[in-house]
Amino acid sequence: MRSVWILFNTNLLAQRAGIRVRTVYRYFPNKFAVLAELARRNTARAVEAVDKFATLADANVPLQQGLDILWSNYLSQLAGIPGIAAVRHACRVCPELESIRHEFHSKLSKQLETAIKKRGVQLKPAQRRLIAALFIETTSAILDYAETVDRKRRLDLLRELQIMQYRYLAPYFS
Repeated sequence: MRSVWILFNTNLLAQRAGIRVRTVYRYFPNKFAVLAELARRNTARAVEAVDKFATLADANVPLQQGLDILWSNYLSQLAGIPGIAAVRHACRVCPELESIRHEFHSKLSKQLETAIKKRGVQLKPAQRRLIAALFIETTSAILDYAETVDRKRRLDLLRELQIMQYRYLAPYFS
């Protein structure tokens, strides 16, 4: 999945969509604008999937169950989105798209921080922010890495990621 922005261009987009290139340019000034719109739509779906970390905020839901529900929602919401891995890659490596990725991580971190507080976890605000940011950034890094390996290895990585998340949060949630 190297150099998505080099492999993707408006001519190819128009050809695949069965439209003229000038039609693409009527709505988007360049290929980065197209990728940015796709990234915004994908991140909106991801934010919706984690549902403000509601299951982690609910003290009546055991942490492991909350994480399982969170993962199930996340994976089912994002499964089948054409090109999602390529768009994630573009946001990682393309300076024009990095701000979208940063905004997304910031939004998820704030939502997780709020969920931790709602759960009643007694931590200072700065520590809640740090835990939430670390959770989001490590999750994202492993998901990014998982996109570069074969399916079996990806599934193994996702299982290990779930274990890692649980073990990271458990001391704070107990």
